[in-house]
Amino acid sequence: MKDCEKKKGCDIAELICKVLKNHDIQLKNCRGQGYDNGSNMSGCYQGAQALIREKNPQAVFSPCSAHTLNLCGVHAAESNNVVKKFFGNIQKLYKLFSFSPSCWKILQEIAHISLHKLSVTRWSARIEAVKLLPKRPREILEALDSLKEHDLPPDLCNDVDTLSEWLSSFEYTLLVSFWFKVLQAINDVSLLLQGSGITIDEELRLIKSLQDDLKRIREGWNVILQESKLVAGALGLTEQFQEKRRRIRKAFFDENRDNEWEVQNNEALFRINVFNVTLDTVISEVTCRFETSEQLNNMFSFLWGPSSITGQEDTENSDQSLSEDVENTCKAKNYCCNLSKFYPNDLNEDQLMEELRLLNKLKQNDNLFGKLSSLQLQDLRERTSKHISTDLCCPKDFCKHTSVSRFWRTVF
Repeated sequence: MKDCEKKKGCDIAELICKVLKNHDIQLKNCRGQGYDNGSNMSGCYQGAQALIREKNPQAVFSPCSAHTLNLCGVHAAESNNVVKKFFGNIQKLYKLFSFSPSCWKILQEIAHISLHKLSVTRWSARIEAVKLLPKRPREILEALDSLKEHDLPPDLCNDVDTLSEWLSSFEYTLLVSFWFKVLQAINDVSLLLQGSGITIDEELRLIKSLQDDLKRIREGWNVILQESKLVAGALGLTEQFQEKRRRIRKAFFDENRDNEWEVQNNEALFRINVFNVTLDTVISEVTCRFETSEQLNNMFSFLWGPSSITGQEDTENSDQSLSEDVENTCKAKNYCCNLSKFYPNDLNEDQLMEELRLLNKLKQNDNLFGKLSSLQLQDLRERTSKHISTDLCCPKDFCKHTSVSRFWRTVF
């Protein structure tokens, strides 16, 4: 571990190169980099990974997936002022009750819950702060009314009135409803991404499922709206949006306003300007920020993909199956060619193609693995599968295995 007082990408890259040199580790043997997704580390021009790749283009960069997902949520929370106000009021509510032990005691005695502050570093953990709010809405309002009888500073007295009004609004009920769904989906995927055995193909499958969940939430506006109205009605709160002053836009002298389309319905305004904008921001951020992982997966996924990609021979195949095998073989050759060009000192195209064909035959031979299990080597298949999904699929390990045959020698 080395302390780095400077935070710029050039300083961090210089420190990394210096440490490698002090330990007699050649940078040209590096095949991968893994950092968080901060701009000083992942920047494509001045980030540490970009500066190291200038010296060694084969040191491909793989960002931290969990941190990348957190950044998607951060940008979504800054997409509009209504969402900023929502999370700001949640933090203000926590600060109000945590102002003194007596205030916290009131919350405990009336609402029987413990509020959580918003997490800064683990944005997906905000679900812990949000999910408590719909459980005790009446009790939280009652606790706020009890705080009015306490001797509070002037700014906190104003916060009590502001939060009481906000918690009684239909806008708050609707925001809690759909943000709970969004945060729960993000948090579930974030926890899985932090697993020690996660691979890049599994990461992308999780991200794809998250995108599908977010799209379903976006398409379920009417369901979320009806749920919020039912909740508000059961709590005795208003089921309508607060009327806002209509903004009159100044017209130019030659402008005709007769055919101007303008949304006057508050419900439609919320759906267009808040609900759709927030979810579109999350979905677009997830798509853009995981492009690097998608590129890495496209580059290496054929190594652990289905065996048909290497064109297995089968005399009983139909003409259609044979044509598919030919097509898959051509794809495999292209993959091997591209990977061999990227790692010219590590891989040979023809050897890689042949070894992949043999490897897939070996993976399909259950009898072989069954015989090995009878020799008290039951964990071999598990270790082999693990090595295939990590050693062969991670670019950083190509410096250790110049070919797949050497890999198999190390396994056996």
